[in-house]
Amino acid sequence: MKKESMSGQELEAKKKPSPAKAKPEGLASLISPLILSCTHYLVLLPVKVPDERSFYEVEATNEDWSVPELKRQLDNGNAPTLPSLSEADVADAEGFLGEMLLCFPVLGVNLFTKTGAPPKNAKLLFITSKGIKAQGAVTADGFVVRAFSHAARDLVASCPDSVSAMRSALIANGVLKPASDNFVFTQDYLFTSPSTAAGVVQGRSANGRIDWRTSDGKTLKDLQEAEAQE
Repeated sequence: MKKESMSGQELEAKKKPSPAKAKPEGLASLISPLILSCTHYLVLLPVKVPDERSFYEVEATNEDWSVPELKRQLDNGNAPTLPSLSEADVADAEGFLGEMLLCFPVLGVNLFTKTGAPPKNAKLLFITSKGIKAQGAVTADGFVVRAFSHAARDLVASCPDSVSAMRSALIANGVLKPASDNFVFTQDYLFTSPSTAAGVVQGRSANGRIDWRTSDGKTLKDLQEAEAQE
Protein backbone atom coordinates (compact mmCIF):
# COMPACT_ATOMS: atom_id res chain seq x y z
CA MET A 1 0.00 0.00 0.00
CA LYS A 2 2.81 2.36 0.80
CA LYS A 3 4.40 1.72 -2.59
CA GLU A 4 1.11 2.44 -4.40
CA SER A 5 0.65 5.67 -2.43
CA MET A 6 4.07 6.94 -3.54
CA SER A 7 3.33 6.06 -7.15
CA GLY A 8 0.05 7.93 -6.93
CA GLN A 9 1.86 11.04 -5.67
CA GLU A 10 4.36 10.83 -8.50
CA LEU A 11 1.55 10.44 -11.05
CA GLU A 12 -0.26 13.45 -9.59
CA ALA A 13 2.93 15.53 -9.79
CA LYS A 14 3.32 14.65 -13.46
CA LYS A 15 -0.22 15.85 -14.18
CA LYS A 16 0.51 19.32 -12.85
CA PRO A 17 1.40 21.72 -15.66
CA SER A 18 4.83 23.30 -15.62
CA PRO A 19 4.75 26.92 -14.50
CA ALA A 20 4.52 29.26 -17.48
CA LYS A 21 7.46 31.51 -18.13
CA ALA A 22 6.71 35.08 -17.23
CA LYS A 23 6.35 37.36 -20.23
CA PRO A 24 8.31 40.61 -20.24
CA GLU A 25 6.21 43.46 -18.95
CA GLY A 26 6.45 47.22 -18.93
CA LEU A 27 9.54 48.83 -20.48
CA ALA A 28 11.26 45.49 -21.00
CA SER A 29 8.54 44.50 -23.48
CA LEU A 30 9.38 47.58 -25.55
CA ILE A 31 12.98 46.54 -25.97
CA SER A 32 12.43 42.89 -26.93
CA PRO A 33 11.11 43.62 -30.46
CA LEU A 34 14.28 45.53 -31.44
CA ILE A 35 16.02 43.60 -34.22
CA LEU A 36 19.05 45.81 -34.86
CA SER A 37 21.83 47.05 -32.63
CA CYS A 38 21.37 50.16 -30.50
CA THR A 39 23.86 51.98 -32.73
CA HIS A 40 21.71 51.24 -35.79
CA TYR A 41 18.67 52.76 -34.05
CA LEU A 42 20.70 55.80 -33.04
CA VAL A 43 21.52 56.35 -36.73
CA LEU A 44 17.80 56.00 -37.58
CA LEU A 45 16.61 58.53 -34.98
CA PRO A 46 16.81 61.56 -37.34
CA VAL A 47 14.44 59.78 -39.78
CA LYS A 48 11.17 61.37 -38.63
CA VAL A 49 8.73 59.62 -41.02
CA PRO A 50 7.68 56.27 -39.46
CA ASP A 51 7.21 54.45 -42.80
CA GLU A 52 10.60 55.59 -44.05
CA ARG A 53 12.27 54.57 -40.77
CA SER A 54 10.61 51.14 -41.01
CA PHE A 55 11.86 50.76 -44.59
CA TYR A 56 15.47 51.28 -43.52
CA GLU A 57 15.03 49.00 -40.50
CA VAL A 58 13.73 46.15 -42.69
CA GLU A 59 16.39 46.66 -45.36
CA ALA A 60 19.19 46.84 -42.78
CA THR A 61 17.96 43.57 -41.28
CA ASN A 62 17.43 41.68 -44.55
CA GLU A 63 20.66 42.89 -46.16
CA ASP A 64 22.71 42.69 -42.94
CA TRP A 65 23.86 46.30 -43.27
CA SER A 66 26.64 47.47 -40.99
CA VAL A 67 26.29 50.87 -39.30
CA PRO A 68 28.53 52.59 -41.91
CA GLU A 69 26.48 51.00 -44.71
CA LEU A 70 23.23 52.19 -43.11
CA LYS A 71 24.66 55.72 -42.90
CA ARG A 72 25.65 55.53 -46.58
CA GLN A 73 22.16 54.41 -47.57
CA LEU A 74 20.61 57.27 -45.58
CA ASP A 75 22.98 59.78 -47.21
CA ASN A 76 22.06 58.46 -50.65
CA GLY A 77 18.36 58.70 -49.84
CA ASN A 78 17.59 55.20 -51.08
CA ALA A 79 14.06 55.11 -49.72
CA PRO A 80 10.69 54.98 -51.50
CA THR A 81 8.88 58.23 -52.19
CA LEU A 82 6.55 58.92 -49.29
CA PRO A 83 3.57 61.26 -48.98
CA SER A 84 4.05 64.53 -47.13
CA LEU A 85 2.80 64.56 -43.54
CA SER A 86 0.79 67.18 -41.75
CA GLU A 87 2.29 69.01 -38.78
CA ALA A 88 0.06 66.94 -36.49
CA ASP A 89 1.43 63.67 -37.93
CA VAL A 90 5.00 64.93 -37.64
CA ALA A 91 4.32 65.89 -34.01
CA ASP A 92 2.99 62.36 -33.34
CA ALA A 93 6.13 60.83 -34.85
CA GLU A 94 8.36 63.10 -32.78
CA GLY A 95 6.36 62.18 -29.68
CA PHE A 96 6.96 58.48 -30.37
CA LEU A 97 10.69 59.10 -30.70
CA GLY A 98 10.66 61.11 -27.48
CA GLU A 99 8.97 58.26 -25.61
CA MET A 100 11.56 55.82 -26.99
CA LEU A 101 14.35 58.04 -25.71
CA LEU A 102 12.76 58.07 -22.26
CA CYS A 103 12.59 54.28 -22.05
CA PHE A 104 16.28 53.61 -22.54
CA PRO A 105 17.72 55.69 -19.64
CA VAL A 106 15.30 54.01 -17.22
CA LEU A 107 16.69 50.64 -18.32
CA GLY A 108 20.26 51.86 -17.90
CA VAL A 109 20.89 52.25 -21.65
CA ASN A 110 22.46 55.70 -22.01
CA LEU A 111 23.45 55.39 -25.67
CA PHE A 112 20.59 57.66 -26.74
CA THR A 113 21.35 60.41 -24.23
CA LYS A 114 22.94 62.90 -26.56
CA THR A 115 24.68 66.19 -26.02
CA GLY A 116 26.15 68.52 -28.56
CA ALA A 117 26.90 72.10 -29.50
CA PRO A 118 25.15 73.96 -32.35
CA PRO A 119 27.20 74.88 -35.44
CA LYS A 120 29.16 78.13 -35.15
CA ASN A 121 27.04 79.75 -37.87
CA ALA A 122 23.71 78.60 -36.37
CA LYS A 123 21.15 81.33 -35.71
CA LEU A 124 20.42 81.58 -31.99
CA LEU A 125 16.80 81.37 -30.89
CA PHE A 126 15.36 82.38 -27.53
CA ILE A 127 12.50 81.74 -25.13
CA THR A 128 11.97 84.51 -22.58
CA SER A 129 8.91 84.32 -20.34
CA LYS A 130 7.95 84.27 -16.67
CA GLY A 131 11.47 84.63 -15.34
CA ILE A 132 13.09 82.05 -17.60
CA LYS A 133 15.62 82.76 -20.34
CA ALA A 134 16.74 79.99 -22.67
CA GLN A 135 18.63 79.97 -25.91
CA GLY A 136 19.29 77.30 -28.50
CA ALA A 137 19.69 76.52 -32.17
CA VAL A 138 18.56 74.09 -34.84
CA THR A 139 21.10 71.42 -35.82
CA ALA A 140 21.12 68.60 -38.34
CA ASP A 141 20.14 66.17 -35.56
CA GLY A 142 17.48 68.18 -33.76
CA PHE A 143 17.56 71.21 -31.48
CA VAL A 144 20.31 72.12 -28.98
CA VAL A 145 19.48 74.08 -25.84
CA ARG A 146 22.60 75.94 -24.69
CA ALA A 147 24.25 75.53 -21.32
CA PHE A 148 23.12 78.02 -18.62
CA SER A 149 19.65 78.29 -20.18
CA HIS A 150 16.77 78.35 -17.71
CA ALA A 151 13.87 75.92 -17.38
CA ALA A 152 10.69 76.58 -15.41
CA ARG A 153 10.75 75.03 -11.95
CA ASP A 154 7.05 74.11 -11.90
CA LEU A 155 4.97 72.22 -14.44
CA VAL A 156 1.53 73.41 -15.52
CA ALA A 157 -1.36 71.11 -14.65
CA SER A 158 -1.88 70.12 -18.29
CA CYS A 159 1.78 69.31 -18.92
CA PRO A 160 2.10 66.11 -21.04
CA ASP A 161 3.46 63.05 -19.26
CA SER A 162 6.26 62.77 -21.86
CA VAL A 163 7.54 66.27 -21.02
CA SER A 164 7.32 65.58 -17.28
CA ALA A 165 9.21 62.30 -17.68
CA MET A 166 11.87 63.92 -19.85
CA ARG A 167 12.47 66.65 -17.27
CA SER A 168 12.72 64.06 -14.49
CA ALA A 169 15.30 62.14 -16.51
CA LEU A 170 17.35 65.29 -17.15
CA ILE A 171 17.27 66.19 -13.45
CA ALA A 172 18.33 62.67 -12.51
CA ASN A 173 21.19 62.79 -15.03
CA GLY A 174 22.39 66.18 -13.78
CA VAL A 175 21.61 68.01 -17.03
CA LEU A 176 19.12 70.19 -15.14
CA LYS A 177 20.12 71.62 -11.75
CA PRO A 178 17.91 73.65 -9.39
CA ALA A 179 18.88 77.33 -9.11
CA SER A 180 16.89 79.91 -7.14
CA ASP A 181 13.47 80.12 -8.83
CA ASN A 182 14.10 77.77 -11.77
CA PHE A 183 16.33 75.05 -13.21
CA VAL A 184 19.53 75.65 -15.18
CA PHE A 185 21.04 73.53 -17.95
CA THR A 186 24.53 72.47 -16.89
CA GLN A 187 25.56 71.66 -20.48
CA ASP A 188 24.44 71.95 -24.07
CA TYR A 189 21.73 69.34 -24.63
CA LEU A 190 20.40 68.00 -27.92
CA PHE A 191 16.66 67.33 -28.16
CA THR A 192 14.94 65.46 -30.98
CA SER A 193 12.84 68.50 -31.94
CA PRO A 194 12.30 72.21 -31.13
CA SER A 195 8.90 71.38 -29.60
CA THR A 196 10.36 68.87 -27.12
CA ALA A 197 13.02 71.42 -26.15
CA ALA A 198 10.43 74.19 -25.72
CA GLY A 199 8.19 71.89 -23.65
CA VAL A 200 11.00 70.97 -21.24
CA VAL A 201 12.09 74.61 -20.92
CA GLN A 202 8.58 75.90 -20.18
CA GLY A 203 7.16 72.89 -18.32
CA ARG A 204 4.15 72.55 -20.60
CA SER A 205 2.97 71.48 -24.03
CA ALA A 206 4.66 73.69 -26.60
CA ASN A 207 4.98 74.36 -30.32
CA GLY A 208 8.69 74.92 -30.77
CA ARG A 209 8.26 76.47 -34.21
CA ILE A 210 6.31 79.30 -32.59
CA ASP A 211 7.89 79.58 -29.13
CA TRP A 212 11.53 79.77 -30.24
CA ARG A 213 12.22 83.26 -31.59
CA THR A 214 15.14 85.34 -32.79
CA SER A 215 16.27 88.41 -30.87
CA ASP A 216 14.14 90.57 -33.20
CA GLY A 217 10.98 88.48 -32.67
CA LYS A 218 10.92 86.22 -35.73
CA THR A 219 9.68 82.70 -34.99
CA LEU A 220 11.46 79.54 -36.05
CA LYS A 221 8.49 78.93 -38.37
CA ASP A 222 9.13 82.30 -40.04
CA LEU A 223 12.79 81.39 -40.60
CA GLN A 224 11.98 77.96 -42.02
CA GLU A 225 9.34 79.33 -44.39
CA ALA A 226 11.69 82.07 -45.58
CA GLU A 227 14.45 79.51 -46.16
CA ALA A 228 12.06 77.29 -48.13
CA GLN A 229 11.25 80.18 -50.48
CA GLU A 230 14.89 80.91 -51.28
